[in-house]
Amino acid sequence: MGTANLQVWITQRGDPCRIATTEHFVYVLECCTGKPLRWCDRVYSGIKTKCGHVEFDIPPGCYIVGAVESTAGIPPLGNCLTHIAMVRVNCGDHACVTLFDPSLHLCGTWLGAAINTYVAGTHGGPQINRDVLGAMQNAGAAVAKMLQMIEKDPLSEATNALAAPGKKAPKKR
Repeated sequence: MGTANLQVWITQRGDPCRIATTEHFVYVLECCTGKPLRWCDRVYSGIKTKCGHVEFDIPPGCYIVGAVESTAGIPPLGNCLTHIAMVRVNCGDHACVTLFDPSLHLCGTWLGAAINTYVAGTHGGPQINRDVLGAMQNAGAAVAKMLQMIEKDPLSEATNALAAPGKKAPKKR
């Protein structure tokens, strides 16, 4: 057998332990180009799930797999993006990926943590331009305010101590 079988499972929004019952649309991107896989007269984008699951055959290769709640939105993928997974498949492989569908609160929490890490200068990269730094500080304050107004989910509660915006990032040693 020359193709690989890929099964994609999607979690319930904000709950990594339960499979979604809602419809999602899966996409498979080529690692080298970031564009949807096109193979054998098929484009692997917007593949509808049923009960949080879909399965299909793909050629051997390395791919980025993700899903969206709606194909409307940001082309070519859509809107309300799950986390993504990297998958490498060879001839005859059977691969299974689970895509976590994070809540808005969880996305905001980790976005705030990333902003705070860069603002604190503990990201390990090059120095950030002063204008960019100012924009990041404004964004960080807006994210922190938003998080105070939206409902937390159980995973946000459990991981809040790890990534809560407004807390200072650890200093470099």
